Amino acid sequence: MAEFPAVVLYWIGLIYGIASASLGVYAYSFVSQSSRDAVRYAMVLGADVTPASAQATQTSIKNYVVGRAHGIRYSSLGVTATWPTDNKKGSIVKVQVTYNYQPLYPFSSATLPLSSSAQSVIAY
Repeated sequence: MAEFPAVVLYWIGLIYGIASASLGVYAYSFVSQSSRDAVRYAMVLGADVTPASAQATQTSIKNYVVGRAHGIRYSSLGVTATWPTDNKKGSIVKVQVTYNYQPLYPFSSATLPLSSSAQSVIAY
C-alpha cells in the first residue's frame, strides 16, 4: 500500500506533462497554419479589390488570425503583415505570426516563443 501514493504522483505528473506538451504542439501548429492562411487571405485581397474597404490591411489580417485562435491567449499573439513594395497585383506580401506559449507548470513563468512566416505573390 505504501507504493500507491508514489505511483499515483508519478502518473499524475506524467499525464500533466503530456497535456502540457500537447498544448505546445497545438500552439505551434496553430502558429504555422495561421501564417499560411493569413498570407492566402492577403494575397487575394490586394489593392485591386473593390470596394476598398475589403482590401487586406494590417488590422484586417490580424483580425482574421485572431478570429481563428481557439484556445490561444490573444494577448500573447502577434501578427505582422508587410508589403515590401505595395499592395498591388504581382507584389509580394509577407505575414509573420508569433506566439509566446506558456506551459502549464504553475511554478514557472518561462515562455516558449513560437514564430512562423509565409509569403506569397498578390493575385488580385
